[in-house]
Amino acid sequence: MIKLQGIKKTIRAFKKIEKNLNDPSKVMKTIAQMGVKDVDAHFRNESGPNGKWETLDKDRSRKRDKGGDLILNDSGTLKRSIRGSVQKKAAVVSTNIKYADFHQHQNKKYSRPPQRKFLWISDKASKLMAKILGKFIVKV
Repeated sequence: MIKLQGIKKTIRAFKKIEKNLNDPSKVMKTIAQMGVKDVDAHFRNESGPNGKWETLDKDRSRKRDKGGDLILNDSGTLKRSIRGSVQKKAAVVSTNIKYADFHQHQNKKYSRPPQRKFLWISDKASKLMAKILGKFIVKV
């Protein structure tokens, strides 16, 4: 006869995991905040998932406001608009700025502005988010 030991403790652990999975809002808020910080770094580094953003032409650079020579930072509005939120059981990083789509996606109708993806999550941040989520799920 095989005697199971620790079954009550195992059942409690699984119940705790189930509870964590039913309400992941706290960890999703943390992950969303991490996403905002990661996107902020893309603005500072002027880079997309495939490398550096296309540089500004000299005429455009001279017409800039407060942003100096930083790409996608004429006034700082786009960068400041990046928000993290929790929707259902997901972490979301987004912006409500209408012109953001012109920079994020390739514009087939116009050649300008060039595509400069800013709303993406780096591999480093993604791995850290997965690690935090994994710890949250099995936290007992």
